[in-house]
Formats: sequence, C-alpha cells, structure tokens
Amino acid sequence: MAGTIYGECEDLVNESQGFGITTVVPNASGGLDITTQPPVFTTITGGVTITGNWPNLVIQDAGSSTPTMYSFNSGAGIEVTGGPTDFTFSLKPTGIIAGDYGPVNFNQFGQATAVGQILSSVTGVNGVSAVVDPATGAVELTMRNATTTNTGVTSLYNTVGSLPYPEDVAATPSAVLQIVDLEIAALNSSAAGVQLFQTPASPTIDGPSLANSALLATTQIINVPFGAVVGISINAKLTSALNCAIALIATGVNTQFIAISPVENTDEFTFFGSITGPFANTIEIRAYVPNAASPVSAILANASLMVK
Repeated sequence: MAGTIYGECEDLVNESQGFGITTVVPNASGGLDITTQPPVFTTITGGVTITGNWPNLVIQDAGSSTPTMYSFNSGAGIEVTGGPTDFTFSLKPTGIIAGDYGPVNFNQFGQATAVGQILSSVTGVNGVSAVVDPATGAVELTMRNATTTNTGVTSLYNTVGSLPYPEDVAATPSAVLQIVDLEIAALNSSAAGVQLFQTPASPTIDGPSLANSALLATTQIINVPFGAVVGISINAKLTSALNCAIALIATGVNTQFIAISPVENTDEFTFFGSITGPFANTIEIRAYVPNAASPVSAILANASLMVK
C-alpha cells in the first residue's frame, strides 16, 4: 500500500467517519478527493428571505404582514372609539350642564375647571342669627325673639284683658280694637278727665213738649262705626227770636237726643254734642219749648252742622 504525506490512504479512508455535506474518497492517483457540498437554504414563510451566494448569504425578516389584533372595552366614565389598530379614549359626558355652580365651574364631564371664593361666613341681620358649619358648609338661620329694642319674631296677642297691656307680644287687629273700645269707654265714663258741658244747662225734654216741637230740618244719614265717638256742632238761625231751645234728635226704634241747646230768647243758637257708634240714622233739627201745650211756631232761616 502506497503511502502519502497523510499516511496510509487506505487507513485514512477506513478510519474516516462522519456525517454531513463533506465527503472524502480515494482517487486513482493515491490521493483523496474531499468534496464539500454548499448548503441549500429554503425561504421561510412569515417574511424571512435569504439572498446571496454561499458562503455570503443575507437573511432578512420583513416582519409579519398581519398585525397583532387588540380590543378594548369601555369602563365607568370612559368611552373607547376607533380600532382595530387606532383607538381613541375619551371621557363620557355625565349629564351635568356645564357652567358655574356657586364658586365652582364644571364642564360637561363633571370636571371642576375653576374654583372661586368658597363661602366662609354668614351674617344675620334684622332679627336673624346665622351659624356656619366649617366642616360641611351647612348654614343654619334662626329668628331671634323680638324685644322692645331688638327686631325678631314674636307671638300674637289676641285678648287684651285689662291694664297694664303686655309689652312682649304683638297685638292682632282684634286686640287693637279691644284697646280702642276700652279707651273710648274710659273717656265716656264719669271718671274721664275731659267733660263736655255748656251753660246755661240744657232743659230736660218731656214727651208732650217733644210732640209739640217744630221740625226745622232733617240731615242725611250719618254713619258712625262701632266703638267710634264723633263730635257734632250746630249753628241754627231762626227767622224771629223765640224763647226756645234747639234739639238734635235721632228717631227710629228709640228716640235718641244727640244735643240740646239752652233755652234762650234769641234767633240764633250754637251748641255742641257727640255721637257714639254704632250709629246710622238721620238727625232732626227741632225748635223745642219746655212744657209747651200747643205746637211751636218756628221757621228756620239757615243752619250748619258739622260731624267730625
């Protein structure tokens, strides 16, 4: 067996073992034929490409042509629109009307966009007291009780009773009327400080003499409300002087004598009286002669009567 620089060829071949793309085969010249086959690359699907010649190869990955798909769900207060690759996230309107709510401004999404001066104190006036809770901002308004020097709320008093009148309650119209009635009664009583009198004294009218009196004039109906007292003054002039008196008489269910002048032998009379309500009647002006046994002859020249 011929030898080579590599040793015994036969032994080399017999001792050579391997697998792959390289082969070693003895040739006729006593040498070895070593052959290496270039690898074969197959283009891989999914965007991978191989270009060039062995051993200079270029391997590229162009990326997948089908993008990954995502989905998003709207949550509380969040709205998702768009897709499948371009999404928009926005706030959902809350239903609130955008604008100023006291010192705070809100948009349609319920976001506070501006805050002004927050209520810090409340002052009560004219009988009102105010308290502010700094923790909650709640305001409590309370009406104070009224006094003779301070405004406020007070109870209503409907029954006056007797003097002294109460000072810590308010009188109703009914109570005021009771007070007026009491004062009028006091003025008309014998204990009143002011008394109406005239001199000489007026005569007493008797029934027969009244029947023989002369009717000089009749007034229109005079109305005086209940509890009221009005003054009345009369000036009457006769056509001739008579020794008589002038009487103001209200007739009706009961004869009422309003005022009577003193008896004088003159043709002109001026005197005064009063009317206490309720009163709604006419007044007769009569020439009256005490103890007259026959009709009195008297003619009225003029007369003026004032009720106030």
